[in-house]
Amino acid sequence: MFVTRDGKLQSDEPITYELISKKSKKRQKKQQRKPRSKHPIIKGIFKTIFTLFLICIILLISIAGVAYYKFHGIITDIRLGKSDLVIKNQNSKIKDINGNDLGSLNGDENRVIIKMDDMAPYLAKAFIAIEDERFYEHIGVDIKRTSRAVYTFLTNEGTSPFGGSTITQQVIKNLTQEKQDTWQRKVREMARAYYVEREMSKDEILEIYLNLIFLGDTVYGVEQGSNYYFNKPAKELTLAECAFLAGINHSPNSYNPFVEDNEKVLDLIKNRTKTVLNKMNELGYIESEEEFDDAIIQLENGLEFNRGAIPQVVFSYHTDAAINQIIRRLQKENDWTYDEAKSYLFGGGFTIYTTEDQNLTKLLKDEFSKDKYHKIDYDENRTTSRNSSCNGSNR
Repeated sequence: MFVTRDGKLQSDEPITYELISKKSKKRQKKQQRKPRSKHPIIKGIFKTIFTLFLICIILLISIAGVAYYKFHGIITDIRLGKSDLVIKNQNSKIKDINGNDLGSLNGDENRVIIKMDDMAPYLAKAFIAIEDERFYEHIGVDIKRTSRAVYTFLTNEGTSPFGGSTITQQVIKNLTQEKQDTWQRKVREMARAYYVEREMSKDEILEIYLNLIFLGDTVYGVEQGSNYYFNKPAKELTLAECAFLAGINHSPNSYNPFVEDNEKVLDLIKNRTKTVLNKMNELGYIESEEEFDDAIIQLENGLEFNRGAIPQVVFSYHTDAAINQIIRRLQKENDWTYDEAKSYLFGGGFTIYTTEDQNLTKLLKDEFSKDKYHKIDYDENRTTSRNSSCNGSNR
């Protein structure tokens, strides 16, 4: 019980009831309030956007995974150094007891490796002019030439009259023997070219290239190329002859002057060589106009081709015995077939020293060619000659 403001006594029950009633009313009002429902179109738009967002996230994650997998495979073991860029196939030499040359052996690739100093001054310039004119400027990949090659490829329905490979890229392609026609191989090749040029000088790369290239028949490298077409070492090539070797590089067998009915081939040679000479002159690689004019005159008069560089295949009995002895030893030590051992010996760039004395060999050959060491037999009008050492009659 308590006194109200007007002086009356009143219990707290009505007040409690009143308070409870007010709270109940508030609850009822809240319960009576209905939540506003979103418009179905807006609701659908939000749902669609959310779904598309999730799909994009999933696609991006998938693409990133595939890209990582692809490029991881491309860049694996991507770096190449000097030890990786070694020409493995080159001719082996045979020497006599005094260190004089007896001949050479070659496998599938007839090659003699030489230094830049042993090449004619215009030889490297001719190859750079026609193959990679910005060789000394780019970092292994010629962005301008590559972009042009890609554009031409796309606008000519998948064909292009020229490639985008630099000299460095060609070295990598030929030494690694990775020649698949895929974009993955091309990307890996360009990345390797960049790293190679960080580890090797331009002249080192160029020297490998000039000793590596295929120049027709079984001939590889400019030294044997010079011997094959002109029968002289690369150091003695004229400007026009240098331009010829550089010009045939893209398709050597199409410019073989030693084929029968070669008039068309000689016309192709003249046009192609002139293209190289003009490019060299344009780039300022030829020291004087007089030298350029002399080269054009030599070309118009016809280059003097003189076939050479045919490896010796006939040796003395002594040298043949030495070669066969080494082959048998290689077979035994490596469990190789005869052809495997022969290929390794002939194309491994070895120097084989024998005990043959060429002076003594010549003396013996001249002596045993005399008539007194032969006997003539007549048998039904047939004459045969045999070495007396075989029948024992003159012992």
